[in-house]
Amino acid sequence: MLGDKSVRVEVHVSKGQIVKRSYTLYRIDLKITKDGGAESSFHSLRRFSEFVKLRKDLEHEVGCELPYELPPRRFSGWLRPASSCDPDVIEERVRELNTFLQDLLNDSFDTRWRKARSLCRFLRIPDDWDSTGFEGKHDSNLRGFSPSRNQQVEDLADAQKWLEELRNCKILYEEVAQNTSSFAKASVQLRLRIHNLEKGLKKIEAEQLVGASEISRRQTLLNGLKSDLNQSSLTWAPQSAEIYNSEFAPTNKPQTLKPIAGRKLGETSQTTRLNNQELLQLHKDTTQEQDKELEQLRRIILSQKDLSLTMNHELAQQNELLDYMGSEVDATASKLRVANRKAKKFNGN
Repeated sequence: MLGDKSVRVEVHVSKGQIVKRSYTLYRIDLKITKDGGAESSFHSLRRFSEFVKLRKDLEHEVGCELPYELPPRRFSGWLRPASSCDPDVIEERVRELNTFLQDLLNDSFDTRWRKARSLCRFLRIPDDWDSTGFEGKHDSNLRGFSPSRNQQVEDLADAQKWLEELRNCKILYEEVAQNTSSFAKASVQLRLRIHNLEKGLKKIEAEQLVGASEISRRQTLLNGLKSDLNQSSLTWAPQSAEIYNSEFAPTNKPQTLKPIAGRKLGETSQTTRLNNQELLQLHKDTTQEQDKELEQLRRIILSQKDLSLTMNHELAQQNELLDYMGSEVDATASKLRVANRKAKKFNGN
């Protein structure tokens, strides 16, 4: 095992992106340098609530209170949590989270925390990242998770890992949807990952790891992601439609037979009386009517989308408030246990 002081970790936390005006993803860049000069780089994207969960997981795994402090939650009027997208909140959290990870990963006296498996999973680094068996340069995926081509379906048979992979796919979609130059290549990767998610969900359902209602909910979320991806593909990359496979778009379409001579096959009583110019005008009029109906449908969908985003924003704020209340309850319970022990000791004396 390599000595603790022979490993140096440089941490850089920055603002990644704001997702749907609801929460902020923070980009974590790690540079691990060994005593021999070997360097490794890792990247990941995490939201603040995941840092809060990490603290609980670390304390549960190690069995004691974490000595490193996370930035406190800020509240506005009526005890409402401050928006996670507020620039002042983001700036403070970037600074504090950088200090939090820097101290945790470079503590050479108490190495239990940085060797914890929950931290390695959170940062997406190997469990033996600070040992001699981990050498050489490595650059993890830019978006903080493994490519779907190497993703084993067996891993997604775990209910929790399935949700993490779905969340990662959503994050990747939000990133590439704004970058049309790399959308075609990234959409292929996303489709493969969604295909693996579908197989994993079937295994979860077969093994009855979750209830039927949860299976239905996950299938709905997966179908929503597929629908968004297909819609974006039609908007940004129509020239890559040939990459659709049988999992996402039908390939065996019935072929339309062309008439051998004249205009006979497919003619109706309305089109028979029209010449070619009138037939072309009829086609244009019909297309315009369909375009108007599609525009009305688009406006309805956009209205529903705005309503869903508003509801999602409110739910995110409620979740942050519940997390804060939960942490306060845990702290109060811990203080009560200490007080009870002292009271029993005092009565015994």
